[in-house]
Amino acid sequence: MAGNESADNRSRPTELTVAIGARIRRMRRALGMTQIELAETIGYQDSSSITFIEQGRNNIKLDVLLLLCSALKTSPNELFGWDG
Repeated sequence: MAGNESADNRSRPTELTVAIGARIRRMRRALGMTQIELAETIGYQDSSSITFIEQGRNNIKLDVLLLLCSALKTSPNELFGWDG
């Protein structure tokens, strides 16, 4: 059972993943992009991963983070809400 609990914890939104997901959603909408358009821009075959990212349910891999920043015309600092 310990293995299942660990897997369940990965899909639970955290304060950080929810905040980043909200910023991604806000930036995507400000650019007039749909989830499907964003997914296609970063090389995903469908928008379900974007949905999960925006809900804070997916951790973002570094390579995907850079693709998202490029597609959303932003920096990692802005995406994470860091000043500077």
